[in-house]
Amino acid sequence: ETLQSARKTLKLPADAPLPVGVGFLGWICDMTEVSEDPRIPAVLDEKPVAVWFAFGEDLSKYVATVRAYQAKRDFKSKIFVCCNSVEEAQIAANEWKVDVIVAQGT
Repeated sequence: ETLQSARKTLKLPADAPLPVGVGFLGWICDMTEVSEDPRIPAVLDEKPVAVWFAFGEDLSKYVATVRAYQAKRDFKSKIFVCCNSVEEAQIAANEWKVDVIVAQGT
């Protein structure tokens, strides 16, 4: 509903990309994406220009969810992943093929 409201405020047609990014916390996705009301497809329906994933045990499955959903359409949201180590960043870049790595460390 919030994304639809943003679309109306910006006066964008339903088929236009929405110039916003939406962040997902992996540990919350672990609960919502196996429920009867998964959030990732609903967000992707609104065509945000970016989705962001952080703080989870296995973010790769959510990146894969986005990739599978987007395989069915021309528009592709950019995928950002927050990484906490060089190893995780290498996996996100080389295996998951994310668009942007957000480096976080101490």
